[in-house]
Amino acid sequence: MKSNLFNISMNRIIRSLLINTIIGLVYYSYIYYSETGNFPIFHTNLRILISLILVSNILGFVISKFNRQLNKLIFWKRNFSMRFTLGVIFNYVLSTIFIFGFIWLYLLIFHENFGFLDFLNGHNEITVRIFVLTFFSVFIFVIIDFSIFSYNQYSVVQIESVKLLTHQIELQYEALKTQLSPHYLFNSLNTISSLIYKDASLTEKFIRKLAGTYQYILDSDNKKLIEISRELEFIEAYKFLMDVRFGKSINIEFEIDDSLKDFVIPPLSIQILIENAVKHNVFDDENILQIKVFNESSNKLIVENNKLKKPSSTSSFNIGLTNIKNRYAFFTDQKIQIINNDTFKVAIPLLKQKKSSDKNSEPEIFKNSQKLLVV
Repeated sequence: MKSNLFNISMNRIIRSLLINTIIGLVYYSYIYYSETGNFPIFHTNLRILISLILVSNILGFVISKFNRQLNKLIFWKRNFSMRFTLGVIFNYVLSTIFIFGFIWLYLLIFHENFGFLDFLNGHNEITVRIFVLTFFSVFIFVIIDFSIFSYNQYSVVQIESVKLLTHQIELQYEALKTQLSPHYLFNSLNTISSLIYKDASLTEKFIRKLAGTYQYILDSDNKKLIEISRELEFIEAYKFLMDVRFGKSINIEFEIDDSLKDFVIPPLSIQILIENAVKHNVFDDENILQIKVFNESSNKLIVENNKLKKPSSTSSFNIGLTNIKNRYAFFTDQKIQIINNDTFKVAIPLLKQKKSSDKNSEPEIFKNSQKLLVV
C-alpha cells in the first residue's frame, strides 16, 4: 500500500516537472523569437534557459499548492463560476509577479547597469506579449486543473460506488445465509415430521408454504429492495409456519395502510426482526409472544414485540439488526430507530420507488422487481 502511494506521488512529481519544464521552454522560445525573429538555439543562452525552467517549476509548484487550498475554500461543484474566476485572477496575478520578479532579479544579478525600468521601457512589445501569453497560459491551466479535479472526483465517486455495491452484495449474501441456515430447515422438518401422521392436509399446506418461503428467499437474493406488499406475502407464509410450529403461544399481527404497500424495503427485513423476537424470548401458551407489524406514519414501518423471559443462550440480536442497518445505509441517510421500553420496537424507514410504465406486465411475487429510486 505504501509502495503504491509512493509510486503515485513520484509519478505526479515527474509529470509536474515535465509539464513545468515544457512551459519554461515555451516562454524561452517565445522571448527568443520575439527578439530575433528566429527559432531558438538553446545552447547559446543556457543561463536564461535554465533560469526560466527553474522559475517555471517553482511557479508551477506554488500555483498547484495554492489551487489545492482554493479548492478546499471554494468547491468546484458548488460554485463553478466563482471558483473559475478567482482561479484565473489569482493565478494570473501570482504568475505575473513571479515572472517579472524573475526578470528584475535576473537583471539585478547579471546586468547591474540595466535596471528593471530600463527593461520595461526598452521592451514594451515583449512586455505586452508576456502579459498576454501569461493570461492565456493561466486560463488554459485553470481549465486543465478543473478537468483533472473533476476526473479525480469522478474516480473517487465511482470507486466508492463500487465499494458500496460490493458491501451491499455481501450484506445481502449474509442475510440469505441466515435464512437458509440448517437450524431453520431442521425446525421445519421436525414440524413436518410431527404433522405428517396427524394431518396430511395441513402437512401438505405447510410444505407448500415452506417451499414458498424458500423460493422468495432465493429469488430475493438478486434484489436490493422489494415492495412491502411482496414482503408481506412472504411474511404471511412465514407466519403460517410459525403458527403451526408454536400454536397459540405466538401471535403475529399486521396493521399497514394499503397506500404504503407500494413502498420498498430491503428484502427479509421484516422477517429478520420477527425471527429475532422469536429467538430472544421464551414463550408458551401462558406467556404469549405478541408481535405486531404496523406503520405509525407514512415513512416508518415498526416491528414491535412484548418482552418476555430471555432464553439462557442464543446468538446475538445485533447480527441481524446490524445487517439491516448496513443495507439501509446503502440507500438512505434515514436511521433505523430502536425503542427499548416496556416493549421492544424497531422502526425501519419506508423508501419510495420509481414507477415503471410496464408495471401491468410485471410478474407476481418472487419475480424481479422494478428499477428503484430512493428518496
